[in-house]
Amino acid sequence: MIRIALILAALLPIGFANAADTNVPIVTFANTAAARVQTAGTASLTRTADRFNISLNAKGLVAGHAYTLVVINFNNPGACKRVDFTTCDFIADSAGLGGNPFVTPTIVFLTGGRADSNGEASFNGKLERGAVGLTGRQVIEGTGAYNMTGAEVQVLIRDMGVAGAGGVDVFNQVTNIYAGCTGNGGTNVCAPKQIVTFTP
Repeated sequence: MIRIALILAALLPIGFANAADTNVPIVTFANTAAARVQTAGTASLTRTADRFNISLNAKGLVAGHAYTLVVINFNNPGACKRVDFTTCDFIADSAGLGGNPFVTPTIVFLTGGRADSNGEASFNGKLERGAVGLTGRQVIEGTGAYNMTGAEVQVLIRDMGVAGAGGVDVFNQVTNIYAGCTGNGGTNVCAPKQIVTFTP
């Protein structure tokens, strides 16, 4: 099984002017703008010279479910075709990878947690500048983050199903994108449910 370490960090001071993107709405995950619905949750991204600091206050989740956060960093958003998913190229290519290579995307699992009895959860994490694969983070594909001022950043909130269902360790469930999911020996149907997009 692929595992990741939780990457938790407090927000740091802004590294350059106009680097904070605050109170950005979180919407339901869908491939077309018409199908997306704004939730009551909000998110913030602070860009520094060496990392993105991300904070989400998600609402409208399923109480007691485990969630993982996935960050998709598009270093070159000017190359986005914006055909189906209007924020950037997200549709997988013929190899099953994350779409348009000209946007130089990197897909990284960031952190996780469990929704409380009100269906709410708060998440904090960071994505550091530089090549991926050197810091123990779980990476699906990509070369890393290098355009800290101009990148488009999307954060997916992925529902991992009932926390601990089928005897799955909850820490494993929120740090491993497959833990507890059907098709991987688990009982839960796992899928992205909400998304937030930060544009430069």
